[in-house]
Amino acid sequence: MHSPNPDVTVRITASYASLRLLLGLVRANQPWRLLAGLKGALAAALATSAYVLISPSAWQFVDQVSGIKLALMTVFATAIMVTWLITAHNLWERSTDPVERSRVRLFNASTLITLLFGVGCSYILLFAVSLLAEVFLIDPGFLEKTLGRPVTLDVYLEIAWFASSVSVLAGAVGSNFEDESTVHRAAYSRRERERRQARRNSG
Repeated sequence: MHSPNPDVTVRITASYASLRLLLGLVRANQPWRLLAGLKGALAAALATSAYVLISPSAWQFVDQVSGIKLALMTVFATAIMVTWLITAHNLWERSTDPVERSRVRLFNASTLITLLFGVGCSYILLFAVSLLAEVFLIDPGFLEKTLGRPVTLDVYLEIAWFASSVSVLAGAVGSNFEDESTVHRAAYSRRERERRQARRNSG
C-alpha cells in the first residue's frame, strides 16, 4: 500500500487553512449589516422602491418581463452595487511586494465575499419590505384594472422582485454620497479597518 504524497497533503492542509481564514475574515466583517451602515444608500434604495411600488407604469412594465430577465436584473444589480462600492470607496488592495501578494489576494477575496453576501442580505431585506408595502399599498382591484387581467400572487412577487433590483441600483448611486470611512465601517470589522489603516500608513 503506497503512502500518500506528502506534498499533496501539505497543499490540501494549506488550502483548508486558507479557506477557514477566509471564512473567518468574512464572518468578522458581519456582512449582513452592510446596507444598514450606509444611510445614503439605504435612503436611496427605500425611496426608489416606494416609487416603483406606486407607479402603474412600473407594474405594466414588470408584467411584460419574463422571470429570466428579472433574475438577470438581480445578478446585474448585485454586480453593479459590489463593483461600485469597491471602485468608488477604495476597497481593493494592491501590492507590488511578491511576499505580500498572497495575503493581499486573501484580503481582497474576503472583501468581495463580504460585499456579495452583504448585498445579497440587503436584497432579501428590500424584497421583504417591498412585498409587505405592496400588499398594504396596492389595491388588488386597481392593479387588475391597470394590468387588464386577474391578479395572482406571482404578480405581487414579480413587482417586489423588480423593485428590489432597481432599489439596489439606486443604493449603489446613493452610496457615492457616503464618505470612505463610513463605507469602511459598514464593510469591515474594526480589526480589519485598523489593519488597512496601518498598511496604508506604512505604505
